[in-house]
Parts: sequence; structure tokens; C-alpha cells
Amino acid sequence: PEFSANIPGIVAFCSVGEELTPDELKDIRERFRFSGSYQEAAVVGLVRAILLAQESDDAQEREIILRSAMRVAFLERPGIYFDHASGHSSWAREGILTGNIGIHRRGKLGSKATSLGDDFVTAFGLEHVSLKLQHGIIKHGLHVNKPIENFTTERWSHYRSFPWIDPLHLAMLKEYYEASSDSKEEIAIETFRKYNFSIHQSIRSGERLLPYLMLAERVDFPELSYAYWFETRPELEAVEPDEILPLDQAIEFLDEILYPCLELGDDVQSPVHHSLGDLIEDIKKRGDGWMVRLHDFIVRTPERYNDPPVLFEWDSIAIETLINIMETDVPSNLSRLVQNLLPEYMPATEDLEMAKAYGGYPEDYREAQSFGSFESQSTDDLQEALDRIKEELRKREESSE
Repeated sequence: PEFSANIPGIVAFCSVGEELTPDELKDIRERFRFSGSYQEAAVVGLVRAILLAQESDDAQEREIILRSAMRVAFLERPGIYFDHASGHSSWAREGILTGNIGIHRRGKLGSKATSLGDDFVTAFGLEHVSLKLQHGIIKHGLHVNKPIENFTTERWSHYRSFPWIDPLHLAMLKEYYEASSDSKEEIAIETFRKYNFSIHQSIRSGERLLPYLMLAERVDFPELSYAYWFETRPELEAVEPDEILPLDQAIEFLDEILYPCLELGDDVQSPVHHSLGDLIEDIKKRGDGWMVRLHDFIVRTPERYNDPPVLFEWDSIAIETLINIMETDVPSNLSRLVQNLLPEYMPATEDLEMAKAYGGYPEDYREAQSFGSFESQSTDDLQEALDRIKEELRKREESSE
């Protein structure tokens, strides 16, 4: 986790204060998204939902507001990645995804920006699957739905699993693989250079985002217990070399190393199983154990499959517990952010035991985030600098009076 000290991030951080309206918080979240600060965006979105929920007297409306906000909080990191990789900003601005879909115009492949809504499962080439095992046991999970590319069809439209990649890259590979041997030698080096390892770098990125996608899906589908994803191939993830690759090595890479991995099949590349426990451990190691705490607080597994998610009773104690998790279970920079946004809603010390009793408080959720990363701590440095500036301005105003 890291805070991006670019202009949108700094503007967002300087905009933080007390008694902000939901619309103002939405603008701040948008700036944090543009800066790449997924943790801060998640916290601001949750604070906004708390304020909206507290304005409602309808229990069902509060449930919808807060459950939706939880899901969006878990999706901040995948959404910000999708914006960055696709070259669009629809997640930051609108909370939806826009992919680069290939289209054919007069026999030529072109690119068209296409809205994918907020369906992250489909956007990442996944689908919900139920497997019936021995003794009638049914396991529910996320499976890779789309191959990296289906080279057997005539329509080379786009990377089926990665709609953020420019489909014109696919046209380039299509031209190479359908060329004659002599023609391949003429275009092999240029094809290798432009390919730039985009497919398998996307596989690596998808694997890192898989835990967040799982937590988000379990908000509405708590029965999910595992996921399958492509096998990562480090030898196919290298950055583009500074020197031009020799012709024979470029052809060897494209024909013997890359091509067999462009289709997903039992005889080519079997997907890798990731259990829910493994995904949770992974997200803790990345410093986001507080998200697991939020997930465990709200997700209730129904007794039977296909039953709707167990509704949560968002009374005052539940909301106080949620705020307490956000204030105490997060890295220090996020804790201060929550305190600045919700000072009047911080649970009193005497209420802490009641909040713990309400939702439980296992200590191990904080083990991977007690100190945070250097980047996360740099946000504290920025906050302290801003505090000093504000204090200096205050003193100058007092002296001028």
C-alpha cells in the first residue's frame, strides 16, 4: 500500500476536513483514485456511506448503502489498476470500467472503448462456478472463464481475458503467427518489441488483485470459497530489453515460449487453485488485513446455497463498530484520515468493549499492518507537514489581529 504524492493525491489530502458533505467526499475519493491511492479512496468511500446511512431512518436503505460501499471499498485497488492499464478513467470518475474492445471495420481491426459496468468478475475473465463433490458437498468459486486468446477462430477481436490491453497488439501477433516463414523473419524483432510482455504481466497483476475481487464478491456471494487463475510465468514477464534481441531469439520466444501459452486448456496450461484462506493471507501480507476485518464483520454465510445474503442490522452499535474498525485496525495514516473525517463519530473509550462484544475483535487481523510500509508512513509525514503549515498560518492570523 502506498500514497501517491502527485497533484491529485495532494489536493485530495489537503481537502480533508470536518463536516464534509457526501458530494465533497465523492470528489475527494475521485482525486484519491486518480492518484492511485486505493486505501484512502476506500476509507473516504466508507465514510461517505456512513454519513448517508445515518441520514436514513429506513433499515433496508442503510443496509443497501453500507453493503454497496463495502463492496466498492474492496474493488478500489482492481478499479484503479483497470483505469491505469486501459488508459481510461471511468472507475475514478463514475465507478464503472471501460475496456478496449476490438472491432472489425472494412476487414481491419480497430479499437473501441466499451463500458463494462461494474461487473469486475466478467471484466477479469472470471465466472461463478459450483462444483458438486463427493457426499453431496458443493463448492462455489470463481473460475477463469475466458482463455488468454482463442487462436482457432477467425475473429481476432481482443485479448479475451484482459480487455484493458490494446487489441491492436493482437492484430500484430495475428499477422506474425499467420505469416510465412520468410515473412516471420522480417517482422519477428518488431513484433517482439511491440508485444512488450503485456499478456503475462497482466496475469501477474490479476493474481495480485484476485484477493480483493474475492472479498468484493463475497459481500453478495458469501458461499465463494476458492478461485482459479492463470499460472504466472516469470520468464514471460520480463521488461523490454534495452538492446535489440537477436532474430533467432525473438523467433524462439514468439514461437516456442509465447505461443503455447496463448490458449488455456488442460494440455497447455492448467489454471492454479487459490483457496479462500490463501487469498486472505495474501491480502494481509500486503498490509490490507483491515479489509479482511471489514469483510468478516459484514459477511454472513447463509444456511443454504441460493439463499440471499444474511441482512445486517445496521443499528447505532453496528455503525460504531464499523467506525472503530476503520479507526483502530488500519495503518496509522488511514486512522488519522478517519479521525479527521469523523471526529464526532469516534466511539468513546467506554464503548470499546461493547463494540468488541458486538463484532468480535481477533488480534491477528492487525499483524501484517502494525507498522505499514515506508510509503504508507510517508503519508503521516505529509500530514505532519500540513499540520505545521496550518499551525503557522493560525499563529500569523493571531499575530496580525
